[in-house]
Amino acid sequence: TLQENFDLHPLIIQNIFADNTRTKTEKYDKDLYVLTDFARFDEDLELNFNKVSLILRDNLLITILNDDEDIFNKVRIKLEKMVEFKLESSISLMFILMDELVDNYFELLDDVGEKLDDLEDELIEDANEKVLHQVYVMKKNMLYLRKSIQPLRSVVNKIYITADGKIDTSAQYFFREVYNHIIQMLDLVEVYRDTIIGLIDTYTTIIGNKTNDVMMILTVWSTIFLPLSFLTGVFGMNFKYMPELENPVAYPLFWIIVVVIIIGMLIYFKRKDWI
Repeated sequence: TLQENFDLHPLIIQNIFADNTRTKTEKYDKDLYVLTDFARFDEDLELNFNKVSLILRDNLLITILNDDEDIFNKVRIKLEKMVEFKLESSISLMFILMDELVDNYFELLDDVGEKLDDLEDELIEDANEKVLHQVYVMKKNMLYLRKSIQPLRSVVNKIYITADGKIDTSAQYFFREVYNHIIQMLDLVEVYRDTIIGLIDTYTTIIGNKTNDVMMILTVWSTIFLPLSFLTGVFGMNFKYMPELENPVAYPLFWIIVVVIIIGMLIYFKRKDWI
C-alpha cells in the first residue's frame, strides 16, 4: 500500500480517499502534501471534479489521481521530447504539474467563453426557458470554478514559503508562471460571471418587453371596445320610448358608427406607434 511503501503520514492517506475535501496544502513531517482538483465538462455542460494529490519529499514527487485518465500525459510527452531540458529539483516538477492543472482550467474557461457567446446569440434570437436554464448552468459552473481556483493562489504561495530552502532558479520561474496563470484565471472567472449576470438581465428585459407588447395590444383592443360597449349598453336599455329604435336606418347606422370608431381609433393608435 501507499503507507507501507512510502511511509506516508496517516492524515495524507485519509485526505487522499476522503470525499468533499477542498484544495489545500499541508506539511506532514518530511512530506509536503497538495490536494487540488481536475475538472472537465460532461455532455450536459455540468462540471465534474476529480481529486489530484501531489506529495513532495526531498527529491521524490508522488502523484495520485482519483481517475483513470492520465491528465499529466501532456507533461510527460513534452519532457520526453525536450531531451536537453533538465529539471533541477522535484519541486520544479511539482510546479510544472500544477501548471498543467491550471492550464486545464484555462481550457475550461475557453469553452465557457464560447458557450456564453452562443447563448447570447440564442438569447437575442429567441429568449426561452431552455436558454435561461443553460445560462444558470453556466452560472453554477462559474461558482464551482471560482471555489476550486481561488484556494490555488494561497496553496502555491504556501508551497513556495514551506519549501523556501529547496527553491532553485528553475522552480522560481515555474512558481511565477503558475501564480500568474492563477491570477489570470480568477480575472477571467469574474469577467464571465459579469457576462452571465448581463445575460440574465438581458433575458429579463426581453421577456419584460414581450409582456409589455402583449399588454399594449390587449389595452388597445380594450380601449377600442370601450365606446362600443357604451353604445351597445345605451341601445340595449329596455326603455319603452326610444325613438331611435323605431327608425328603419337605425341598425345599419349603428354598424356604420361602430366601424368608423374602430377605424378612427386604429389610425390614431398607429400614428402614436402603439400598434
